[in-house]
Parts: sequence; C-alpha cells; structure tokens
Amino acid sequence: MAPDGKFGKGSREGRVRWKVLPASQAKELIVVEEACTIVPSHAVNKVSDIDRETWDIMGDATEEGMEAEENVEEEEKRKKDKEEVQEENELEEEEEEARQEEEQRKCANCKRLHQSIKYCREMKGHTAPNWNAS
Repeated sequence: MAPDGKFGKGSREGRVRWKVLPASQAKELIVVEEACTIVPSHAVNKVSDIDRETWDIMGDATEEGMEAEENVEEEEKRKKDKEEVQEENELEEEEEEARQEEEQRKCANCKRLHQSIKYCREMKGHTAPNWNAS
C-alpha cells in the first residue's frame, strides 16, 4: 500500500488516503510474522475490487504514518509548484505572442508605402488603426 493524497471532506478530512499499488509498482516482501504490526483501518469505498478500494489507516499517528503524510504533502507541493511554473510559462508565451502580433501590425498608410513596422510605429510614432486589425 502507498499514500494516495488526502481525504477531502467529512470526518476523514486531511488524513492520508491509502491505496494498493498497481502490480507493476508493487514489491513482494517475505517477512516474519513478528516483524508485522496490525493497524486499525477502515475500507472507505466498500467495493469488492481491491484496486478500487481506499483505506483510512488509523495508525497515522505512528512515525511511519507521519512520514507518509509528509511525503504526500511534499508531492502535492511539488505538483502545485510545477503547475504554477507551467501557468507562468503559458502566460509568458501568450504575452510574447501578443507582443509579436502587435509588432506585425502597421497602419494602412505605411502599408501602402511598404514601410517597415519599426519605421511606422517607432520612428514615426504612428498610432493610426492597424491595417490588419479586426
């Protein structure tokens, strides 16, 4: 089993949500019975398919549970940071596209005279409507 985020609403809010790992990620361990500890838990979804079940392990106050909770929080923070960076990059790309589009616009008079954008906007300071503006 591995932590899978946190519970949202209700009496379990904020507690670590546990799921069974997919077979491709799971590791089979052989341990002696004395090394195992039974912890109280509740099957939350009450489904027969173990892959769709979620558990609330009541032993989260243990050191292992606290570490798992910290790992979940760190992963959520990394995910949030990554999304924020992606949003910033998308915004920068949109601003750059808008800037490039603005640079490509010339007033109708300069277009007719085959003047450059730089000549039209920067050197002459024209502010007439763009010839290709909608």
